[in-house]
Amino acid sequence: MASTLSSSTEMVVQRVRTKYHWPPIALNFWILIMLTGSSLILGVFAEFMSIQSQLGLSTPWYFPYWVTSASLGIVFILVCSSSFFFLCPSCPTFGLAE
Repeated sequence: MASTLSSSTEMVVQRVRTKYHWPPIALNFWILIMLTGSSLILGVFAEFMSIQSQLGLSTPWYFPYWVTSASLGIVFILVCSSSFFFLCPSCPTFGLAE
C-alpha cells in the first residue's frame, strides 16, 4: 500500500439567495391564465367523463388523470396565492383588501 500525504484545507462555500421580483401585473395575469386553463381542463374532462358514463362506455385512463391534475393545479395556485397574502401583510394587495 502506498501512503499518501494530505493536508487539511478548509473550503467555505457561501450561497447567495437570489430573489426574483415579478411585476405585479404580469404575475396576476399569469395566475389568471393558469387558473383559467386549469378550470377549462377540469370542466371539459369532467363533462367527457359524465358523457362516457351516461353512454355506458368505459372511461379512458387519461380523463380522470386530467381531472385530478387540473384539480391539484387549482388547489396549488389558490393555496400559494392565499399564503402569499397572509405571509406578506405589508405587500401591496392590488385592490383586493381595500
